[in-house]
Amino acid sequence: MRQLLLFFCFISGLSAQSQSLCRINGADVYTATGLDVYIGGSIINDSASNFENQGNIHVVRDFLNNGQFNHQGQFSLGGNWVNNAEFIAQPNSDVFLDGANQTIKGISQTIFGRLQLNGTGEKILEQHTQTESLFLFDRLLLTDSFRMKVNSTQSSAIQRTSGYVKSERYGKLERSVIAGQTYLFPVGRGLNYQPVEITPAANSSNVGVRLADVDASLEDLLRTQVDTSICRSNGDYYHLISGNIPLGSQFRFVVDSITASEFPSLANREINQNLGWNYIVSQTPNFNGTSANIEFNTQSSGTDQAYLLVRTRPLRPIITGDTAFCQQSENAEFYISSSQGLQTNWQWTSGELVQQSDSTLTVNWGNQQTGLISAVQTDNAGCSSFTSEFIVTLWPLPVASYLTETPEIPFEDQPFSLINTSLGSIGQVWNISDGSEFTDSLITVRFDNPGIYNVLLTANNEFGCIDTARCVVEVIEGMEFPNSFSPNGDGVNDELVLMNSGIKEYSLHVYDRWGNPVFESNASKLSWDGRTSSGVLVNPGTYFLVLNAASMMKNYEKRFSVLVFY
Repeated sequence: MRQLLLFFCFISGLSAQSQSLCRINGADVYTATGLDVYIGGSIINDSASNFENQGNIHVVRDFLNNGQFNHQGQFSLGGNWVNNAEFIAQPNSDVFLDGANQTIKGISQTIFGRLQLNGTGEKILEQHTQTESLFLFDRLLLTDSFRMKVNSTQSSAIQRTSGYVKSERYGKLERSVIAGQTYLFPVGRGLNYQPVEITPAANSSNVGVRLADVDASLEDLLRTQVDTSICRSNGDYYHLISGNIPLGSQFRFVVDSITASEFPSLANREINQNLGWNYIVSQTPNFNGTSANIEFNTQSSGTDQAYLLVRTRPLRPIITGDTAFCQQSENAEFYISSSQGLQTNWQWTSGELVQQSDSTLTVNWGNQQTGLISAVQTDNAGCSSFTSEFIVTLWPLPVASYLTETPEIPFEDQPFSLINTSLGSIGQVWNISDGSEFTDSLITVRFDNPGIYNVLLTANNEFGCIDTARCVVEVIEGMEFPNSFSPNGDGVNDELVLMNSGIKEYSLHVYDRWGNPVFESNASKLSWDGRTSSGVLVNPGTYFLVLNAASMMKNYEKRFSVLVFY
C-alpha cells in the first residue's frame, strides 16, 4: 500500500531542509500550492515514487527523477537536472536553473512548462529537451548534439536579454511555428550573438536552426561544390535550417559586419542531396554598427536546408558599342555601363590602344577582317567575373586612285579631266581647293585663274568605308600667239585669238608692213577679226602686232607677226 511519506527531512508544514540528500523511496509526495520546500542538497525521486508538486521547491544541488514527477508549480534548481523516467509539466509551471554550469540530461526527454535560465555559467543539454517557453535571460544554452524545442507557437515564447543558444555539434534550437508570425531564433557562435528570424509563409509544424561553428566541408557539405556564380565562401560557420520551409517564407540572418562585408550573399543546399551549394538572391546586407542583416524570401519549399555565406563573382560585364567598323577606324569606343568599385581588364585584337578606363576602351582598328573586345571585371576582394566578349566586324576599305588629263597648254579656262580609278568603290566625291565639289566618276574642270589647286578624291564602298587620294593641278600664267589666220568667213580660223592666262590689262596695236596703223583694241577679248578700225577687211599679207599686257604679277610687251590669207 502506497503511503504519503513525510520523509525525515520534513520539518513543518511550510518547509523542509536537508543538508545533503533527500531521497523519496516508494512514496507518494504532494506539495500544495503556497508550500515552500527547501532542500539544501540533492533530491532523488526513486522509481516507485510519485511526486506531485503544486508548490515551490528549492533544491540547492541536483535533481534526479527515476519515478513519476507531476509538476504544476515552481522548481528552483542549483545543480544538474537528470530525468530518467516521467516528468510531466503543465505549460504554466516553472523550472528555474539558478546554479552555475548546469546540465539537463537523463535517459528520458524532459518537457518543461516554462524553462528559465538564471544563475551563472553555461546551461548544457545532454538530452533532447522540450519546453513550452524558454527564458534565456543572459545565459548561454549549449545544445551540443541535442535539440531544444520550444512548443508554443507564440512568437514571444522565447525571451532573452543577452543570452543565446550555441550548437557546437549537431544540436539545434527548434520552434513550433505558424504562418504570418516572425520567430526569433537567438543563436550565436563564440562570443558573437547572430540570431535568425523566420516568418513562415504557411503553417509548418517545426522549424529548427543551428548556427554551426565549423567549416561546412568538415561536415561533408563541401564548399568546393558551388555553382559557377560563387567566387568563394565563408569557412568559419554555416546555418542549418531543419523542418518543412514553405515557399515564400522570409528569412533574416544577422552576421557580424566584417564577415558580411567579405561575404555579402548566401548560398544554400539540401542537406540530404549531393547537389552542391547554389547562390540564392538576397537583399544587399543592411549594416548596423558591428552587425549586418541579410534578408531573403525562399524561392521554393524544402526540408533541411543549409545556408552558407558566400561572395559571388561580379556579373559578367555587358560591353556596348558599334558592332562593325571600317578597317583602320580611329577612336572606336566601347563601354561597360556598370563598373563602380570594379577594376576592368580589357583585351582587344587587331588594333592599338588609344586610352582605357574601368568603363571605357578606345582603340584604333587595324586591317583584320574581325576584331574581338573582351573584358573581365574584378572586385576589391579579388573575385573576377567571367569573360565577356564583343565581336566586331571590320569592313574592308576601298583603294582610292585617279588619273589626270592635262591640256597641252595648262591655262585658265582650259579643260582639265579627272578620272576615278579607285578599287572597291561605288561612289566618289571630288573636292577642289577653289571650293567646288563634284560626284561624277569623270569630271572636267576649268579654272578661272592661274595657281596651284589641291584636289581631294574620297572614294566610298557599300559599307560606307572611305579612302582618299590627293593630287595637285597647276594652272600657269602666260600668253600664246598664233602666226596666221584666214578671215574669209568659212568658219575655220576666221579670227585671230590670243590665248592668255592671268592677264588683267592689255592693249593691242596692228600695223601693216609699211608701219601704218591698221587696228587697235583694249577690249576684254584679246582678238582681231582681220578688219581695220573702220571695219574694212585687210589685204592678204604679213602684219605686225604689238601687245602690251599686265597680270597681277608682272607686265608683258610682245612683238610678233601674223600672216593673213584668204
